[in-house]
This record gives sequence, C-alpha cells and structure tokens, in this order.
Amino acid sequence: MYRRFKTTSGKDILIGKSAEENDYLSIQDENISGDHIWMHVSGHAGSHLVLQECYTNVTEEELREAASLVAYYSKAKNLHIVKVHHCVRKNVSKWPNDPPGRVMIKDYKVIMADPEVGKNIVEREE
Repeated sequence: MYRRFKTTSGKDILIGKSAEENDYLSIQDENISGDHIWMHVSGHAGSHLVLQECYTNVTEEELREAASLVAYYSKAKNLHIVKVHHCVRKNVSKWPNDPPGRVMIKDYKVIMADPEVGKNIVEREE
C-alpha cells in the first residue's frame, strides 16, 4: 500500500503513493498514532509521509532523513534544498469536500531537506 522505508537507525517511514493514499495515511489509517510525525513539502505537490515515532524519540538526523525522502517524492525533487512542513499527525485535517490529497495543518515546524539525500536512501533500500 504505502512506500515503506527505515531511517538509518531503524525507525519506520510510510509515504503515500497517490492523493487518495495520502489522505488515508494522513487522516484515516487507524494503525498510525496521532502523535507520530507527519510531513509534506511546502508549496509543491507530492507525497505525504509519516515517521512512525513521536518527537520525543527522534533525532534531528532522523527528521532530516524523513524530510529528504518526502522531498524526493515531490514535484520539488529537482531543487537543491526544499522546505518541508512537519507536525504531529493529529494536527492534520481536511475540510469536507476537499479534493484528495489536500489537507490543513496547524502547529507545524519547518525543516530544510535535500531531495538528493532522499534519492540516495531510496537507492540504498532497493
């Protein structure tokens, strides 16, 4: 269903493959905690990502790895540095009748990511 990866330290990462899958990952999947970390590239279409861990248990490096993956799976993957929004999954919501893949986020943070690092992670796991 989702693309699945692991951080270098072994934490699970899930990435949506379509707008409908992004919605399910971001809003509906009951197997994902509301306290897990959600990510999406700012200002560009692309996949939604969930790092299946709470902020209290992740390092900056793990956040950067996940952000780099979501940057690689976005329309911004040809840029050198990409702005990625991240928050706890329970801060992601939808308005009724919004198209698939469109969400609202609150209380988010920003991390800068390099899509090339994400590409290297994908190649490492293939």
